[in-house]
Amino acid sequence: MKFSDKIKFVANKETGEARFNLEASESEIRALVAKMARSTDVDEHIRFGAALVPPIAQAIPYVEMYNIFFSDVSYADLDDNRLPVEKDVVSMAWETHADAEILFTRPGYMFTRPDFTEWDTGIEISWRTIRRAGWNVLDRAMQRATWELARKRDAQKKAALDTAIAALSGHASTVATALTKASVDSVLQSAAEIGYPILKGLTNPSTLMAMAAGAGWTWGSEGFKIPESFADKLLTTLYVGTYGGVAWHVNPHHATDYVYLGGNAQDIGYHQIRGSMQTASDVDIVKKADLHTIMDAEHATYIGNSYNLWRIQIT
Repeated sequence: MKFSDKIKFVANKETGEARFNLEASESEIRALVAKMARSTDVDEHIRFGAALVPPIAQAIPYVEMYNIFFSDVSYADLDDNRLPVEKDVVSMAWETHADAEILFTRPGYMFTRPDFTEWDTGIEISWRTIRRAGWNVLDRAMQRATWELARKRDAQKKAALDTAIAALSGHASTVATALTKASVDSVLQSAAEIGYPILKGLTNPSTLMAMAAGAGWTWGSEGFKIPESFADKLLTTLYVGTYGGVAWHVNPHHATDYVYLGGNAQDIGYHQIRGSMQTASDVDIVKKADLHTIMDAEHATYIGNSYNLWRIQIT
């Protein structure tokens, strides 16, 4: 009885799903383990170890981050994605008396259609790799492929945010060395003055952990800049709502020298989604490999209110 005969890697060519097919009972597994302890067959040991312990993942899982500033809107393939835009909004009132007529103002509107973008990716797995891997190699490869699609969607949103912020004077500020209390307070005050209070912040967790006591923050002591409870939330939940009424979101993939701030997503812009993610699989008998493709939905971003966005750069 061989371990490789009892635990096999099975890939579903129709769905793209991959899993272990366990055909051994508990007593058989124990017998196999005992056999491996005595076996001098190197190939059997390698196969046995690989099936029990997959390679340690060295890629950090990617989680989308900029979607907190956009409202998601879904469309079918034939739906029109046009968005109304207020133009020449004029509202006037006059002092009047009993014999006066009502004077009217007419609001103006126009429409815009954001351009959709789509991405796709594919995984080619040789039959020999599938036979000899001993772990769910396809599942890990497909996960990393979907992470890359998420990076593309995030890059599109970030480009829209940067363009919108750069179009307004004073909404992009800088601070030296570390994020200071004064730099954050300045943005909070400026946003409150124009009637769009800051509700969300996004940055790298190390940026918040590097807040220095000498920069106006009163947290912690020398050597640890913020309270342990604050740091625990940052590292375990990637979210903490503590200072200035701002819900602070952090992501290890975010740049350490930038902080993005904004209000409600409904008051900023839209992330339009047309269709849905599709997958397909095929077999290449010439290359002796399985082919798996992931085709993302179409995505478009639109920002209708730049006044609700701010950015701090740490130089």
